[in-house]
Amino acid sequence: MSELGAEIHVLNFSRSKDADDTISNEIVGEEFKKSMDVLGATYEMLDLPTRRLPEYRQVILDYLYGLNQRVGFDLIFCHSSYDQHL
Repeated sequence: MSELGAEIHVLNFSRSKDADDTISNEIVGEEFKKSMDVLGATYEMLDLPTRRLPEYRQVILDYLYGLNQRVGFDLIFCHSSYDQHL
């Protein structure tokens, strides 16, 4: 899509910081950054705890509102509400 002139912006809510393996967490972050480079996407990585996003509902809503005010999205894709990554 970026090859056709679309601007792609990705928001990652968690860096898997609750996991015990710090080295793996760093690798996941680096892999994410590399994949964004391949897509030609700009991105933001938040630092919310893995598997605890419902506890941060208002923080997430406020962040998304501000992000939309800054970027002004035309279209948004997100995962299924049934995909809980358990």
